[in-house]
Amino acid sequence: VGAVPLANFLRNPVKAFFRARLDVSFEVDDEAVEDEEMFKLDGLQRHSLLQELLCEPHMVLAQDPEHVIARRIKRIIGSGRLPMARAGELLAQGLAADALPMLQSWRQLVLRYAMESPKVPLRFEHDGILFDDWLVGLRSSVGDPVWLDITASELCKEGVGARPVVSEKMIEPWLRMLAATSCGVAFTGYLVGRDVVLKLPSIAPEQSRLHFGRILEAWREGMQQPLPWAARTALAEVEERGARRAYEGGYRTAFCDRDEPSLGRVFPDFDALRADGRFAHYAELIFAPLSEWANDRAVIFEHAQLAGVERGEVNGQ
Repeated sequence: VGAVPLANFLRNPVKAFFRARLDVSFEVDDEAVEDEEMFKLDGLQRHSLLQELLCEPHMVLAQDPEHVIARRIKRIIGSGRLPMARAGELLAQGLAADALPMLQSWRQLVLRYAMESPKVPLRFEHDGILFDDWLVGLRSSVGDPVWLDITASELCKEGVGARPVVSEKMIEPWLRMLAATSCGVAFTGYLVGRDVVLKLPSIAPEQSRLHFGRILEAWREGMQQPLPWAARTALAEVEERGARRAYEGGYRTAFCDRDEPSLGRVFPDFDALRADGRFAHYAELIFAPLSEWANDRAVIFEHAQLAGVERGEVNGQ
């Protein structure tokens, strides 16, 4: 198993079981209405277009980020994926405004950690289960290596006071760090998001092997039968944010986990999800360590703060 399918399993083990073992996919067929004018983008469309603006971020090392973004915006408009006239202009301006500080932050980090490392093979065996993947994105300057990545996702929740990290967005970075550290490759991570940059702390090797082994054991069991959790609901449980609401929805809830067709078919409500006690067991076993790592140990930087990177200020925090 590799990092991406393992991350997909953690997000939704029921969907992963049906796809991997039964080759069944319960998808919602959202047909586009071609003769209606599009006046806004939904969250998924905006995320996809922003990710397109962020692709091949190394381009900003040799060119001004604003010029790179302008060319890509022009290509998106030319492809007809934005509304015409003023509505499209406003959406394009919003996408560019999101992408610019992200690419500037990524550029500053790459300049700070100027030496690019080759990709590293990761092979880890636990109780007959083999993890096999590659680690890309390692860089270094002086001292221990760092891992850099960029995502169109927002990484922190909005609110008054402290801004908690959106733990479910940390699943794949956490898995990659656990796998790498279990294989003897330790590093600190920087994840550039739409709203902030997260500095992700390294994990002790013995903790990595313990947590990663538990995840691999859960994956093996999850390939035999659908397991009762969804990542958002499990993290809401351990973070005391209302697991039932995360799974079933409620007033002004745009999306809940049981809206995903495979989860909704097997576990139609929160009581069914937690009925045999395994939901609580896996929430504590797998997702509590992820939540602690993301919310108690990660360091949050606003994009403007990374102006100090080239002077070495961030590396010392």
